[in-house]
Amino acid sequence: MDRTLKPIGLAVLFALLLNLAVAPFYCAPLGLLVFSPLFGLFAKKPGQRFWLGWLGGFLLQAGGYYWIFFTIRDFGGLSAGLAVVGSILFFLFQGLDVGIWLWLAPKFGRTPVQKVYAAAALWLVINHFYPYVFPWTIAATQAQGWGLKHMATWTGSIGLSFFCVVVAGGVALALREKKLNRNIWLPVLMAFVLGWIPIPRVEKPELQVGVVQPNFIPFAKRDSPNGITFYETHRDMGRQFSPGSVDLILWPETALPFDIDAYSDYSDAVRIEAQNQQTALVIGCMSTGESGLPTNEIRLFPPDHAPIQRYQKQKMVLFSEELPWILRWALYFDPNLGSFDRGTFSGTFHYRDWELVPLVCYEAIIPEYVATKSGDVMLNLTNDAWFGESKGSALHLQSLVLRCLETGMPLIRATNSGISCAVTERGAILDPTGVYVQTTARYTVRPGHWKFRPSHISQPLFTWGSLLYILLLGWKAYRTRRKAKAQST
Repeated sequence: MDRTLKPIGLAVLFALLLNLAVAPFYCAPLGLLVFSPLFGLFAKKPGQRFWLGWLGGFLLQAGGYYWIFFTIRDFGGLSAGLAVVGSILFFLFQGLDVGIWLWLAPKFGRTPVQKVYAAAALWLVINHFYPYVFPWTIAATQAQGWGLKHMATWTGSIGLSFFCVVVAGGVALALREKKLNRNIWLPVLMAFVLGWIPIPRVEKPELQVGVVQPNFIPFAKRDSPNGITFYETHRDMGRQFSPGSVDLILWPETALPFDIDAYSDYSDAVRIEAQNQQTALVIGCMSTGESGLPTNEIRLFPPDHAPIQRYQKQKMVLFSEELPWILRWALYFDPNLGSFDRGTFSGTFHYRDWELVPLVCYEAIIPEYVATKSGDVMLNLTNDAWFGESKGSALHLQSLVLRCLETGMPLIRATNSGISCAVTERGAILDPTGVYVQTTARYTVRPGHWKFRPSHISQPLFTWGSLLYILLLGWKAYRTRRKAKAQST
């Protein structure tokens, strides 16, 4: 009995450690130990490792993303029964990555040190290719609280994830061998010190931003027959900032939740409001793409007669805005799933002295996508009401903090229902608003960017270097087995 319970306990401990490392507990040091219990399962048979890993992944998802049930039921408009089934399927699918990792990881490498580095490399490869809703969670554990977030300036989230797994493996190895292995800890120490080396920054004039947080519940947006209430609420709240007192006023994602081009009066009204406020209005809205499907957009309305600037969301949220082909059958239950077009407007905004990087919702948590952008400040417009009053909003915020350290750009976040805030280039969160409250906020940031981005180079190196390392170890293991088989015959 004890021999059965101990492996299960290690899988449970894995899930518990990661959930304690993120919101609302923010115990960042525990994020460095998350994989340690799983290293203790390497001696198990492959099938046992797979099921134990999948169990740990399932429990991790269920504990961290329990709010998916309320999202499916309330925002998706489905029954409680379907919400339960959908949640369980989501937890199983998103937790499968851990089962795959634990099944494969012990197969690579011959020495204990090789196995630790191979396990870290394999985790990066899986994270790169697996279809996540919230990617690179292990790195996000270091974003708040006492952690290693400073390393992300040089290593990026991908490299930071690598070292988190290496530390966990090093701890597990030290507990087993009763000593520290310098081949593991010396590279970690070097990366830790490297993270503190400052990078020169190009700085731009100070930016004053007003944020409108209207707190419309999701189903009110979905069921409303017209947009006048949404427009007037955002307009009136924006008028709390006196004309010319801020450089930008931000309305959140889908502040106008309809095709703004089909109702041109609203576009004209926003333009006039920008002129009256003597400031640019940056708003979330919708339009229609060339495919006939809706687009999720950010538009900048300048206070003069300059052209309106557009950005269309490029990275879709898996399961809600985009479905992998293997799950297309889910459209039978909800035809609205996966019904968004990426559009063709994907550039940055140019306004006065600043280059603004617009990011819709989920896009801000994807390091590979943000790495393709250059500018002076990131503008993240998101809804987040579909998280309800759960920890989902805090998790979403925690997942994007490292983008600032990777790029040297501050970020202004405007949400429908919280958490709105500013994030400095060093990852400090300024004046976060509450969740499910109607309010306005004013933020002052110093736009700019690193003169050079080490993470722009290091993140692809970590990704493709890890893949190459795994392939080389796999090829070596294959040749060894083939040679042994030939000798036995």
